[in-house]
Amino acid sequence: MNYLILLAAALASGGQTVTGKLFNGKNPPELTTQLLYNLIFVAACTALFAVISLFDFSFHAGTLLYSVIFGLCYFMTQFGFIMALKYGLGSISTVILQVSLIATVIYGLIFWDETLTIVMGIGIVLVIVAVVLCVMPKRVKTETEKISVRPEKADLKKWTIFMSMAFIGNAACTIIQKVHQLEFGGRYKNMLMLFAMLIVLIISIVAYAIGRKNAPCLCVRKTLILPAVAGGLNVLINCAVMYLATRLDSGVVYPVILIGGIAVSVALSLIILKERLSGRQWLGIMLSIAAILMLVL
Repeated sequence: MNYLILLAAALASGGQTVTGKLFNGKNPPELTTQLLYNLIFVAACTALFAVISLFDFSFHAGTLLYSVIFGLCYFMTQFGFIMALKYGLGSISTVILQVSLIATVIYGLIFWDETLTIVMGIGIVLVIVAVVLCVMPKRVKTETEKISVRPEKADLKKWTIFMSMAFIGNAACTIIQKVHQLEFGGRYKNMLMLFAMLIVLIISIVAYAIGRKNAPCLCVRKTLILPAVAGGLNVLINCAVMYLATRLDSGVVYPVILIGGIAVSVALSLIILKERLSGRQWLGIMLSIAAILMLVL
């Protein structure tokens, strides 16, 4: 049963990318489109975490500050990622997001007195090489025409900006969660997430309201289920990690979810989204997987 939950979390990790990319592809490119996606996504997360908290909730004043900081970083992650999916490949965006764990490793080396091993050092170097290979691919040819798998310069610049937001935000969320759990002995996890989601929801409502004043939202109604599904998948991942934390070794849980998320995202992006990857990007993906194994095992 535990391994089925782990598999579901890996599938959910990859599924989030495809739902976001499909939503962007079926709707107008205006900013209000992404703001609405973010709002529905966060609303779904908040509702589900509220239900979960009914079964296990303890209020703790010291957790409030962590919730505020986590909420701000979470908004930056989700908004940055859905915007990055607007301008870049879903498969590559997922790889960059997943290797953000390098920031957690570096933070641990600096502030938690963790030991830098040779394997970890190699993993850090591989992350850097993998990112360069993924972001700066060569052009590839088909039998009939030359197709660029690299975005236009303007799109690449925008993708880099928003992907950096998502990368930094995701790394910060991971660090905040770990710092909180270390300080309070693994307690108040549900409060941390619920209050953080409420904060993100408020920010998302305000952002969408402001955005809609400047431009009306013309989203296709039947696609509005996609951000709700993505929100549900996100909650599934978080709940699976918390549930499996005391049932499976972390050396199994995190690699499977991170690497499984990359594998599922790449597979679905190729099959459903018809994305094309260059040889350099494939090499970057393989190196990122190797790097994750070195950093978490």
